[in-house]
Amino acid sequence: MYNIIVKNAQTGRDLLKNGRLAQRVTILPLDKIEGRVGKENVFVAKDLIEYAEELEPAMRHVFGNVFVCTSDDDAKR
Repeated sequence: MYNIIVKNAQTGRDLLKNGRLAQRVTILPLDKIEGRVGKENVFVAKDLIEYAEELEPAMRHVFGNVFVCTSDDDAKR
């Protein structure tokens, strides 16, 4: 899966409309996306568990992109 960052939603629509994309992509318009719910509501899963220091590379690989939210509503945002 590929992510393409564009300046705004119109640019994203133009890219899709022209049909020049060779594969399936996710368009991320900077004027529409939100980066985070809030530090008090979202946590990186890796930071919530204890493990031996030598396991850091494996933990980063497994849990690096996993987040734990305080509520379903926060997770949906």
